[in-house]
Amino acid sequence: MKCRVITNKQLNPRYYKLTVLAKEIADQAQPGQFVMLQVNSGFDPLLRRPFAIHRWWDGGEIEILYQIAGKGTRLLSQLCAGAVVDILGPLGKGFSLPLTGVRPFLLVAGSIGVAPLLPLAQDLISKQVLTPNQITLLAGGKSQADILAVQEFGDLGVRVKICTEDGSFGQKGLVTDLLAPLLQTAPSPVFACGPTGMLKAVAELCRQYQTPCQVSLEAAMACGVGACQGCVVKTQAEHADFKFQRVCCEGPVFEAEKVIW
Repeated sequence: MKCRVITNKQLNPRYYKLTVLAKEIADQAQPGQFVMLQVNSGFDPLLRRPFAIHRWWDGGEIEILYQIAGKGTRLLSQLCAGAVVDILGPLGKGFSLPLTGVRPFLLVAGSIGVAPLLPLAQDLISKQVLTPNQITLLAGGKSQADILAVQEFGDLGVRVKICTEDGSFGQKGLVTDLLAPLLQTAPSPVFACGPTGMLKAVAELCRQYQTPCQVSLEAAMACGVGACQGCVVKTQAEHADFKFQRVCCEGPVFEAEKVIW
């Protein structure tokens, strides 16, 4: 659908927050789903770019966090209020929310990976699956500039723990340094999104402590609807060594134990 840009705010030199009016997408979106966005009206760049849906409202607005990573996102950062962008979505399979068994949950974010975890926290709270103090966000990044949206989680009442690799904000170290002692004390379901290396480490910790884990995978996508099969990952298969599944359709959220890292 054609969507009008409401705001396109620069958060710091590397990250932006785009808000567009996309009522049909907002009405259908589920935590963990994404959109494919055409960054300009021409053919360069030709392909759409995938972005997790960070927030949406009853009025029809959706919000996207994005990082300047190349030509496409650089063009996206130049859009002003009133501009029109072409967006396809909501796409993919999001997080599976538990219906019973209230207990603390851990959300693990690596930098921009925080984006799909906010609607998950909102959904858990609004559906009374958990109270805010039963959810903890573990946010990690290379430096303070990579720690995003933590105030939005704090506003929900969610507990927030932060670490950076250079020690410029929160504890110095990796986000798995925050996760390991929590799982050792009281294994809790984990929902994670971030770089593949981080997700692999999180999955290994959850396997070690025998706790369920869902991961939202990152992948380069050409179509976003499963036709090109360019975003496949290896997963466990019942009657074979492995099977390929598409991140855009069978994912982006997978059970961590089923992914062949």
